Amino acid sequence: MPHTLALTTGDDYSGTLALGKHPDGELAFEDGTAVVEREETARRLADHYPNLTYDGPADADGTDDAADADDAADADDASVAEPPLNPDEFAVDALRDALAEADYSAAELDAIEQAERADGSPRSTAIDAIDAARED
Repeated sequence: MPHTLALTTGDDYSGTLALGKHPDGELAFEDGTAVVEREETARRLADHYPNLTYDGPADADGTDDAADADDAADADDASVAEPPLNPDEFAVDALRDALAEADYSAAELDAIEQAERADGSPRSTAIDAIDAARED
């Protein structure tokens, strides 16, 4: 299910913005709103770029349906993998090495990131290492 991001500037920008961490390297906006397929990607972009906010699931008809949001949350919970490693057990350099040594799936990398964020004080350098593993 697609998820929407909005520009915090409030303008109705239509075009593309280059984003280094985005898988395609750019994000297409129409009237100040962009759509990405995965909620994790939308939330990560909103966390990383101060000019973006996560607006939630996007419906095909443009409405905000709470039932669809609940269904999306249930589907996301079902697809979350158990992290193959606990990032808290690694210094950032060792985490970077551990991530490079294995070919983790997107769901596993998402689970590792969620584990890193779980205590409420994630290490930005650890998040960067996980993002780099996604790009490899």
